[in-house]
Amino acid sequence: MLSANGYPWILKLVAITISVYLASRLFQEFKPSAAQPYLDQDHSDGMLVTKKLLGNDKIEHKMIQSSSLSSRVISALDLIDYFKRDESENDTVTPTLDEQVLLFDARNLYPQYYWSHVQGAQHSPWRNFTKAWRSGVLVDLPLLTKKVQFLGIRPEKSVIIYGDWEQGWGEEARLLWLLEYLGHQKVYVVEGGWEAIKAAKVPISWGKSRSVEFSNWRPIPQEHLRADSKKVELFLSQAVLSIDARSLREYQGATPYGSAYGGHLPQSVQLDMKDLLDTEQRLKSKSELQKLFHSLGVKLDQPVFTYCTGGIRSAFIYLALREAGFNQAMNYDGSWWEWTKNHPLKQP
Repeated sequence: MLSANGYPWILKLVAITISVYLASRLFQEFKPSAAQPYLDQDHSDGMLVTKKLLGNDKIEHKMIQSSSLSSRVISALDLIDYFKRDESENDTVTPTLDEQVLLFDARNLYPQYYWSHVQGAQHSPWRNFTKAWRSGVLVDLPLLTKKVQFLGIRPEKSVIIYGDWEQGWGEEARLLWLLEYLGHQKVYVVEGGWEAIKAAKVPISWGKSRSVEFSNWRPIPQEHLRADSKKVELFLSQAVLSIDARSLREYQGATPYGSAYGGHLPQSVQLDMKDLLDTEQRLKSKSELQKLFHSLGVKLDQPVFTYCTGGIRSAFIYLALREAGFNQAMNYDGSWWEWTKNHPLKQP
């Protein structure tokens, strides 16, 4: 018998069965094991010694070194220090996130978050703060204020953000830039992202975001950190340098993400965000970053702005610029999507 839309009921049943099976496989792959104890850490002779709390065996791992940068970047091991451990009578441990810390998972896909995330983290992808799906432009300040208040963000609490350094686009840096633009002064990203977090045995959970207390924070935008379309027009008239964080193929004209047309801004240089990392997927040292940016023509005492398609990859370069001491760096949140929409090509 056919359904009203012409498809056999049996096909629907098969589709549902397959969906349930795939969901169960994902659950088994990503759900943390209840039998796996959390690990207690102590440092000795440059090694991280981890001790199972339900046994006496010690397992040695190489210490995950953080980069020499410190102002906005922390290691996955640093993240562990923000968890408190309350021991019960049978010596099991339930790690809880420090009350003075807010933790955010900036990875794009909600299923990634739902099935496996750092305990206590809230899911906060960059698109939650933009005007449209294919737009990097921030929503207006009143709505932006409500969104960050809903997340419980307040200036006295530290904010730690992680993403996926292997497969991501710098989403955690975009959220860091957003909060710095709004005036928050205690925002950090986890170096190495999700892979480093798993390697460091940071407490992992699954399920929905935890509830947080609504805040009354009133952000004060720091306009010197943000480039918009009008400011970019002024910069172009003044020959201000910009860094294009898109791929070389995009820089040369490809439009894989729906821009109105291809190309790049005048006075821009191309830099892939992956070039900011060393062979171990850590952010390069301050001196290495300065050397790299100087080779592109960036000067410490002059403004520079970053852009990409929607201000995401460019936020990662903004982060590196700031860490390297380029304090006049700013991010263009609208980027190529907005620029090509507001500045159509002139027909000959």
